[in-house]
Amino acid sequence: MPMAHQFGRYQLRDMLGRGGMGEVHLAFDPHLERDVAVKTLRSEGLAEHVRARFLAEARALARVTVPQVVQVHDLDLDHHPPFLVMELVRGRSLHHLRSQGQRFSAAQAIDCASQVLRGLMAAHAAGVLHRDVKPANILRGEQGLYKLADFGLAILAGGERLTGECEVVGTLRYLAPEVAAGGEHSVRSDLYGLGVTLVEMVSGAAPHADTQGSLLLLKRVAAGLPASAVELPGLPPAFQAWLGRLVATVPEQRFANATEALAALDGIEPGSAGPGTIVPSPAGDSTAAIPAPPGPPSTLRPIQRSGTTACPEASRPRFGFFTRLALALWLVASLGTAVAGVILHQRMIAMQMDGLRGQLRQIAAAAAMLVDPVRHDRIRVAVDAETADYRELRDRLRALQQASEGITFMYTMRQRLDTAATGVVEFVVDAQVAEDSDGNGVIDPPEEPALPGKPYQSRQAKRLLDGFSAITTEDEVYTDQWGTLLSGYAPIRRPDGSVAGLVGVDIDAERIAAIKAATWQQMLILQGLLFVAFLAAALLIARRFDRPVQELSRAMRAIANGDLEPRLPPAGQDEFGVLTRTLGQLAADLRAAAAMRSALERTLAGSLAGRASAARGGGAVLHLAVHLRVPAALDTLGQRLPAVVDAIHGLGGIVEGVPGRGLLARFPEQGPGDAPAERALRAGLAALAALHQEPSDLEAGGAVAVGDLDSAAARARQLVQAGRSHGDLLAEAGLQAMVRRHFFADAVVLHGVGQVFAVKGAVAG
Repeated sequence: MPMAHQFGRYQLRDMLGRGGMGEVHLAFDPHLERDVAVKTLRSEGLAEHVRARFLAEARALARVTVPQVVQVHDLDLDHHPPFLVMELVRGRSLHHLRSQGQRFSAAQAIDCASQVLRGLMAAHAAGVLHRDVKPANILRGEQGLYKLADFGLAILAGGERLTGECEVVGTLRYLAPEVAAGGEHSVRSDLYGLGVTLVEMVSGAAPHADTQGSLLLLKRVAAGLPASAVELPGLPPAFQAWLGRLVATVPEQRFANATEALAALDGIEPGSAGPGTIVPSPAGDSTAAIPAPPGPPSTLRPIQRSGTTACPEASRPRFGFFTRLALALWLVASLGTAVAGVILHQRMIAMQMDGLRGQLRQIAAAAAMLVDPVRHDRIRVAVDAETADYRELRDRLRALQQASEGITFMYTMRQRLDTAATGVVEFVVDAQVAEDSDGNGVIDPPEEPALPGKPYQSRQAKRLLDGFSAITTEDEVYTDQWGTLLSGYAPIRRPDGSVAGLVGVDIDAERIAAIKAATWQQMLILQGLLFVAFLAAALLIARRFDRPVQELSRAMRAIANGDLEPRLPPAGQDEFGVLTRTLGQLAADLRAAAAMRSALERTLAGSLAGRASAARGGGAVLHLAVHLRVPAALDTLGQRLPAVVDAIHGLGGIVEGVPGRGLLARFPEQGPGDAPAERALRAGLAALAALHQEPSDLEAGGAVAVGDLDSAAARARQLVQAGRSHGDLLAEAGLQAMVRRHFFADAVVLHGVGQVFAVKGAVAG
């Protein structure tokens, strides 16, 4: 590059502007690899005492490091021409915005005033007066950050003699009345210049714009602004009163200093209709301008490196996975089988009983057909037991009983005249053979046949009377003098259809108990076989599950110990295949996180301002969390990280570390009136804007908290994790007043945290 374009080590590139004092160029500093603004100064008329004052003031400004003042990086008064190296502000002056027809709302005016006052506080504390506060010397940079420029350079360089007439007129419009009358500049005169600037930006018209000639303008300025100048539509009355004090003609009626003016401004609301109002949203909802990702971004803990303590080997349980799984499967299957067996047994018993009742009905019906109703009617009393009619009917029934297995008793009965009232019936023919069944040597009454006419109380057998009209059986067993029985009945009908009696067929309860016992035995054998089969099946299934579980466990332990290339089992199409692919994706995700962490560290290592601060004082903490949709997005992240780090450093932030997939930055307090949380939020907005450039496979969110580093970092991380589904820049609830003044935001309620604010942009952005 030719020497004409080289100022010291700085390489001039583009012309940014030209004024009465010289030119401003975009330049590149090859030593620090950053763009700067180089302002060349006219050397003509630069007297030695002015040079000394200029150098002293430049040194004083270099000590003012708040973001609201354009930083001075370097100065060379011996170079020809002399030049000043300053921070490059990417933005426009208020004069340029005004010329484009832009006007301030109440919220924007309050935001601008608050920031410029903080810049004046820092400059005044360093012993520096601006002397020329006007729209052309207030720059609005990225994320709505206002910066004061050109501190007193025109007046130190000779005032009006070094500027054109137009600029003299332009400067005179913002002079305090006492200065215009020949007095000295003071803190209050700087405040007056700010007040006139705000009036112009809100009203859209310059003060005394219709005045012609410098002397007449100077006279008007010395008279001060009329009281009606601050009565502007749309301004809250409190803000109008505040502006009135700022532009009071008498200096003593103004605020004593920038600190007092800022304190009074902090109590003024921009108005319910102003654009700085925080709009409450439904619980958990956010309409932040930062795009919300479709899924929650990951916030992983730092990955362990070689040399760190490995994940301790978990003590093996007393019973391994294989044994526990097999036992669990067998117990579940056995319990189900047992329950099913009980239900099935009850059904089988019911089926057996139904079959037994059907058999009783069939035998009773067959026996009723063997009985001659005429002969049956002739048998009346006990002596008839010796008649031929009795013997013939008895022999027929006895032969059928002997042919029917399991039948204990078979007999006939008839109703008596009082049966309906008493329920008593009487025996007619009993096929029983008298025998000593209990072996006591005596034929007891229950062991001998019932003779004709012997009464029987039918209430003992509930369905007996029904047997005189239809073939039926007892529903349950019953007990009488002959034992515990289950009976079936069939009517004996005459040729004309009338009933001559009934035939009863009994089965002893011991036969029923034997049937039930046999059923239980069969069921127990079947269930035992099923239990054995289930145990074998459980062992086989557990063996099938045990191997991939062990392989996946080894892989997970390897990842926990820092091995991000674990050996994984083959991924099939079953559930273990899904787990294997998921674990593989997790390992790839962790590899990407480790690479991203390395990229962050490389970026910070290459930046002088990226060194972690050893101080742990108060301030604000910004926590950013980044998620890569695809591993290839790591390259994109590497390209955008410098812009993120620059945004943090440009607002006085110090990168403290890279926790997991994120970045932690601290914004320490820089002096009285400083608002580190505001700077952190502006840096966060700039960082997220850099990360969310389109197209992008990055997802990012952040949070800001105030306090010491450790506690604020913990709260900021909690906010990021609670609000990860939003992808917003969140501010904790205690920052409401500051957020209301300088930003657009939604009130959001997060589970486990409560109300926070999702910051969408700066009021002046």
